[in-house]
Amino acid sequence: MKKTAKDNNDTLNTAFGRRMVHMFGKTSAKKVLRAFENLSLPVPEARDEYLEGTEGALVFSNKYGVVLRIERAMNEKHSGHKWDRVDNNPWVQKPLASIKAGDAVIEVCAGGGLVDDPMQAAIVERILMDSDVNFWDSNEANLGAIPFKTPLFPKGVPIVIDRTAVRKLTEGIEPFVTSLNMMQVRAAEKLIRKAEKEIYQPLRRAFREAKKDKNMQAFWDKCAAAKKKGDLCAGWNQKAKKGADLSHKTVLARKHARAYDKKIAKSKKAGPKGLGA
Repeated sequence: MKKTAKDNNDTLNTAFGRRMVHMFGKTSAKKVLRAFENLSLPVPEARDEYLEGTEGALVFSNKYGVVLRIERAMNEKHSGHKWDRVDNNPWVQKPLASIKAGDAVIEVCAGGGLVDDPMQAAIVERILMDSDVNFWDSNEANLGAIPFKTPLFPKGVPIVIDRTAVRKLTEGIEPFVTSLNMMQVRAAEKLIRKAEKEIYQPLRRAFREAKKDKNMQAFWDKCAAAKKKGDLCAGWNQKAKKGADLSHKTVLARKHARAYDKKIAKSKKAGPKGLGA
């Protein structure tokens, strides 16, 4: 059943709705709510069903092994940070899908394995710097591991999953990575491209097909199957190594993912629906 204007206004008065209005304005907030409906997903409402982020909010799902990032479409407007969406570097995650919602954008991103070693962030920072990308918010909590391992990355090759944690450098710099084992770096990069080809690109195609067929549940079913296979990972649930400090974001993500998955299970909107106009 289609939502009425009153239903949308009621949702705007929830914790999530107020957050959307505060971040993007009422018009864009309504478009965000509509986008969730088109995705055949329930709109988060209670404060424990989403995580507030600097640029908007994050919604986690254990069931599907994905994160929905609702953030500013452009960094120039109202943002206190300078960042760029870098889509042409293998070390920065590309979303499975992006849905515009006025001044906001919803990015459906693959879940990755937990990264709990600060040295991994330092390595990725140096690799990115060599390709004129500044990992300005360099932190292991902003990384996720793909399901392929190398001697340099024994728990899985880490890539940047917080897409607002990087920005392009306007001036070239001297290569930084020469002190690292370049053969190991290139081997890891090869595996990132392998994951793109074998895991993420098929899911992007599945999203486009589901949108065309107006059956978004088909896409979510493929995500659930990929999660079960281990291609997608709810890394926020993984146990950190002894002595490692979990970031507060990871701890909160565990709680929010459980709450949102309960909402998915209860929601009548979780059944097959199309991605409408």
